[in-house]
Amino acid sequence: MWKNKNFTVFFSGQIIAFMGLALYSTSLPFLIIYLDGSASDISGVQSMFIIPQLLILLFGGILVDRLPKKTVIICIDILRGLALFVIATLVFTGNILIWHVYVLTFSLGVVSTIYRPTLKAFLPTIINKNHIHLYFYGEKT
Repeated sequence: MWKNKNFTVFFSGQIIAFMGLALYSTSLPFLIIYLDGSASDISGVQSMFIIPQLLILLFGGILVDRLPKKTVIICIDILRGLALFVIATLVFTGNILIWHVYVLTFSLGVVSTIYRPTLKAFLPTIINKNHIHLYFYGEKT
């Protein structure tokens, strides 16, 4: 599986994207508290990530089936990176407000909702069907 160049490049990109979102998710409550937000603001921001999943997930699968999966994955990764860059820029310039966090978290929720079904549909195109379980469950020891 690791000899497959497409998979190696794809998996490396996924690790970088996952680390960025993990860092965002970990620092988000601290950012909200820094902005004088309350526990309800933390819950509200987290719900802004979940609400799009409830509203869009069914339609996201239909959309994914009609579009080129590789292009969708690349575009969504760019959009997610851009959203995280905007948040970082606003934080470092001191211009961030709580509503920025709500809006950008909602947009991350929207693109992540489309991203997941696209990823699952794309994997069989770059991984041999005999090895796809290794991606989800890891190498045999």
